[in-house]
Amino acid sequence: MRTTDGVLLRGRRVEHHAPYGIPGLFRDQRRRAPDAVAASDGERSLTYAELDRLSDEMAATILRATGGRRGAVAVRMPRQVGMLTALLGILKAGCHYVPIATDEPERRMRAMLDVVRPVCCVAAPGLDPHAEGVPVVRVPETAGEQVHPLPPVGTADPVYAIFTSGSTGTPKAVELGHAALTNRIVWMARRFGVTAADRILQKTPYTFDVAGWEFWVPLVSGARCVFAPPDAHQDPRQIEQVINRAGITACHFVPSMLDLYLRLARVEGNTSLRLVVCSGEALPAGLAAHFVRRSTAQLHNLYGPTEAAIDVTHWAVPATIGPRDEVPIGEPIDNVELCVADAEGVILPEGEVGELWIGGIQVATGYVGQPELTARSFVVVDGRRWYRTGDLARIDDGLVHYLGRLDAQIKIRGVRVEPGEVEAVLRDHPAVGQAVAVAVTPPDGGGAELAAVAVPAGSAEPGTEREVLGYAALRLPPAFVPRVLYWVDGIALTPSGKVDRRGIREEIARRWAAAADPPTGADPLSALWWRVLGTPAAQRRDDEGFVNLGGHSLTAARMLAALSDGGYGEVPLSALLRENISLDGLRGLLADRSAAPDAGGSAGVPTDGGAPVPRPSRDHSPLTPAQEPLWLFSHALPDASGYNVVGSLRLDVDL
Repeated sequence: MRTTDGVLLRGRRVEHHAPYGIPGLFRDQRRRAPDAVAASDGERSLTYAELDRLSDEMAATILRATGGRRGAVAVRMPRQVGMLTALLGILKAGCHYVPIATDEPERRMRAMLDVVRPVCCVAAPGLDPHAEGVPVVRVPETAGEQVHPLPPVGTADPVYAIFTSGSTGTPKAVELGHAALTNRIVWMARRFGVTAADRILQKTPYTFDVAGWEFWVPLVSGARCVFAPPDAHQDPRQIEQVINRAGITACHFVPSMLDLYLRLARVEGNTSLRLVVCSGEALPAGLAAHFVRRSTAQLHNLYGPTEAAIDVTHWAVPATIGPRDEVPIGEPIDNVELCVADAEGVILPEGEVGELWIGGIQVATGYVGQPELTARSFVVVDGRRWYRTGDLARIDDGLVHYLGRLDAQIKIRGVRVEPGEVEAVLRDHPAVGQAVAVAVTPPDGGGAELAAVAVPAGSAEPGTEREVLGYAALRLPPAFVPRVLYWVDGIALTPSGKVDRRGIREEIARRWAAAADPPTGADPLSALWWRVLGTPAAQRRDDEGFVNLGGHSLTAARMLAALSDGGYGEVPLSALLRENISLDGLRGLLADRSAAPDAGGSAGVPTDGGAPVPRPSRDHSPLTPAQEPLWLFSHALPDASGYNVVGSLRLDVDL
């Protein structure tokens, strides 16, 4: 790697003394304040002393089950304080944890266990993975008073393995070392001044690396880790309630969820909140500007792949940011090196675009059981080890700017998705010959969604699309399942013979937009329902559940906002996601409310011939970034009529 005229960014050099890793830093806090609350959820709290003793018992239970063998321990638990007992106990046993989602499809879970070959599994009752020869243990409810010695850890000893999507159709496990995670956690605690007075919200699913700092930053700082209810990360209103009820001071949002949070929650009421961290997706300037105008909390934009210990850059969003300003991913954190390199590995000078490379202490050890893939992505140049991110970037004035991807890898709702894994599952269905998955902006204007085209193996019968997508849903996590699938006669190719993904995206977007228009003569509720879902006309059924139609957490939040804006009142998120309500079911729910207003006194929804009619909302909504300039214009030039639209409307109803 040549560095002539190239720019190499280096974070602050810091020496860490943590011979016992995260458990050692936690125990230091336990000695300082044993009776302080370390973790709490809606039902239970644990002090630092209680968590220390219970995790000691967890470690002893694991070692008894494995006969003293150390290695990977799979974890399958809902979000609760017991999860922290399990993770801390695994590390105290000298093992490393592998989180598995409670709703992970059976086939994919078996593939994951085959990769990491766990020595045991910690699971909640009813969530056993049923892996042959792998003992299952439970989180202890009681423990003795004795404090057990901690096992020393090496810098490269694994602390966890987290799965990401694999281009070959098989998920890949990123293995991270103790020193890498310790550096990231200690940096954040120092940079944001976390103290015993802080309460940090744990709402990110633990299968994502971001959950790591939500667990460990409070525990190495003497603060409290507050667990949100299991499904709360999907519901902005529940998040708002937890923040206010628990006095949360710091939390994380993926930008797409932050957008919905600003729309549905009373952000101004979060008076305890002092820090909001965004990562997982590009942070739009308009969204950042909207947040800083409504909240007194500091907003920080962070960036980092799973292969480099959660985050490697940060940028403090200024209070003066405008909706058209550029939002960098920032500067390197402690003990991290960054550069932008060309295809030959030459470091580029300032302002030039290339691939972002990450070096330093936070680089992962590699992919479990995949030495060839590890060698391609993790390279050693002049004695230094680098991770090639596959992200396009440039460096200006010491700040890194993210510009997109070099390859076909995409982000869906903050989740990294390799289209190859999705396409492999689609091709497994007997009705599918070839398949291509791409990211497309849906007609409802939300964030990028996964969509697919497929060449049928035989004749494509009407309705087979839903069957294929249902097949995929049993084998892939929710973000990996395409929202829509279209049959095509053949896969479009570029002149060089490669798959024409850009052309396929444009064709899907055209078809989706044309097919997503509300049906002619539809009542207002039907029009709203199909507009938000964006379901193609041929795949619509009024008795089909919301989730079955491709709805997910972000779509559900947009649906709640649309219903509220349309005057239909508040509908619980659980009705959409957990109960999988259909359009017919929603009509019935709203009609029941009309007949019997709820205990909170909210008015019912009037109906006309069985179709719910919107009622005006009494709530005041904040101006959007697009509305604010118009408001200023109207006050600065009150006599101007440039934005007036003149027309007439005859209403044949009583108002």
